[in-house]
Amino acid sequence: MRIREALRLREAGHSNVQIASSRTVGCARSTLVELFHRCDNAGITYGNSQDMSDGELESLLYPRKHLARHPKQEINEGHWLRREAESGKTRMALWQDEYLVANPEGLSYKRFCTRLKQYQEQTNPKLDYPKQRKAGEVMESDWCGEKLAIVYDHDRGSFQEAHILVTALGFSQKIFARAYPNEKQAAWIDGHTKALEYYSALPRIVKPDNTKTAIKKSNRYEPEKNPVFSRWAEHYNLAIIPARAYKPKDKDRVEDAVGWVEQSVFPTLKEQVFFSFNELNIVLLEEVEKLNEEPYQQRPGSRSQIYQHVDRPAMRPLPAHAFQNPEIRWAKVSKNGYHVQFDGRCYSVPFQLAGKEVLLSATSTTVELVYDNKR
Repeated sequence: MRIREALRLREAGHSNVQIASSRTVGCARSTLVELFHRCDNAGITYGNSQDMSDGELESLLYPRKHLARHPKQEINEGHWLRREAESGKTRMALWQDEYLVANPEGLSYKRFCTRLKQYQEQTNPKLDYPKQRKAGEVMESDWCGEKLAIVYDHDRGSFQEAHILVTALGFSQKIFARAYPNEKQAAWIDGHTKALEYYSALPRIVKPDNTKTAIKKSNRYEPEKNPVFSRWAEHYNLAIIPARAYKPKDKDRVEDAVGWVEQSVFPTLKEQVFFSFNELNIVLLEEVEKLNEEPYQQRPGSRSQIYQHVDRPAMRPLPAHAFQNPEIRWAKVSKNGYHVQFDGRCYSVPFQLAGKEVLLSATSTTVELVYDNKR
């Protein structure tokens, strides 16, 4: 679990459920609650944690002596399910704010959820609750399954396939789409950056697809293996909460958006030949904007109208500068001269790091070396 990332997301106003589900934190919600209790008791915030090494931070929060677990007890499941429905709180917030306050020696969060789930299955096993959405909170993203061979490459004398990234935002489900020659990391990061620029505002959460195939294919969602997406989220102060594998309802907005783009926009694109991806993206965006202006079938207004009146006012402004997609790699510090090499040049580091592996991040203007959270 990344302690600083959890503190950053809490400072940004995200709930414990959202933080625990975030790919950049990745822990059980009960573990997260315990972490925040320890941080509060130790007076540790996201700001002052930046001045500590990873080892210093962990030693302050997790001393060797562990607390004994609280004994478990029975609960009134029906009462807490009614409180959950009446209050509108998440189950984690209900357990933390109400149940534990009334029962300091009560059930663990995991056991609390298990008991409520068992009670629900016994009393109404087929009950399915509709998903509640907050204005401007979530941007979902995914690649279209169909590839379009419509970009002619003069040098090769053949057509290139266009891979279409689609996003759908918030309550309005306003759509954005952009074409790329592949689905590599650079396209993924650029597509999400362009989506934020199209909406001209920031959601609080980005929910990408998270199938096993996608992870094995490019590792684009796993920040520990590929920290660029994590840095992108930190730059825009967002939480990355991937959809669960084989849970289509987790990203039903973008699933629908992909379907509409393939059904309504692709036929128009297939009738044309493009000689660059820039040319294709101009036409693609024009067609997507037509889709956003179409009236809803089952409610008044259009995606663009609802976005302007509902989603946009609830969102935050973009930062002054867009994210620069860095080249990131691990580099080993030479024991002879205490330096690392990048792009034909040597960069000096403190002699204490001789033989260590450091994270090298390079943009067009800067080269940054990080070890144990120290730059």
